[in-house]
Amino acid sequence: MLMEIKYTKILVPYDNSPSAKAALQSALVTARAFEATLDVCYVVKNMKKEKVQLISDQIDGIKAKNSDLNINFMVRNGKTYIEVVKLEEDLGTNLIIMGTHGNNGLGAMVGSNAYKVVSSSSCPVIVMGDGATKDTIEKILLPLDDSQETRQKIPFVVQFAKGFNAEVIISLVSTSESNDTKGRLNVYLSQAEEYLYKNNVRYKIGQSVFGGNLADSCLKLAKDQGANIIVMMTETESSGFFMGTFASQIIHKAEVPIMAIHARSLTGVGAAGY
Repeated sequence: MLMEIKYTKILVPYDNSPSAKAALQSALVTARAFEATLDVCYVVKNMKKEKVQLISDQIDGIKAKNSDLNINFMVRNGKTYIEVVKLEEDLGTNLIIMGTHGNNGLGAMVGSNAYKVVSSSSCPVIVMGDGATKDTIEKILLPLDDSQETRQKIPFVVQFAKGFNAEVIISLVSTSESNDTKGRLNVYLSQAEEYLYKNNVRYKIGQSVFGGNLADSCLKLAKDQGANIIVMMTETESSGFFMGTFASQIIHKAEVPIMAIHARSLTGVGAAGY
């Protein structure tokens, strides 16, 4: 039995930074696409009434302009990543959207709130810089590498593509140039095509890149294809750690949002992702 993938409860950590504003704007677009509830959370270490009131007023203004959406605002006192992960569980969140550079040190990826939220969450997390907003998602880059986990993101991509009526671009990427790797990835490609076709999702086959830096390859593919978002597994590398070379580089360098998915988000989904 396959798990039901939904994007109906979206959580946005917000601190008034440029990337947080971009994340909130993206969350509004996503909430409208999926008719989702949007929970906006401001986490502070030292409660300052003036700052809380400023952000509260901002959210009130956004709620007034988006009266068709169900938007909730809450304030928590503590460490951002701890409170966000707690809220994910308490609220039944199935998608987190957050900025990579916040007022509390999100600019440094190692040890940042963005890293800790992605590493600790159970649901997919979209991370984005302040220049990554767009009114809709038209093209989704689905890079398939030679890890076993890579196919597990396909159902998430399908659901996301359906919400936006987006086109999925499938690209094969690997640091290896061996024939064995190419053969295995072509099998993955056939499986992905079959799944997308059965689910009535538009797709095309993008360029394949073998050899070189995975992060640079994916970012170039996204730019060349005009992709609005890149979807990746956090366990892509053999180390199993999100902040391995590929994952940290692609998020740090990306000019488009990155959706990061944990294997632990996939209880009930087979190794092939379907």
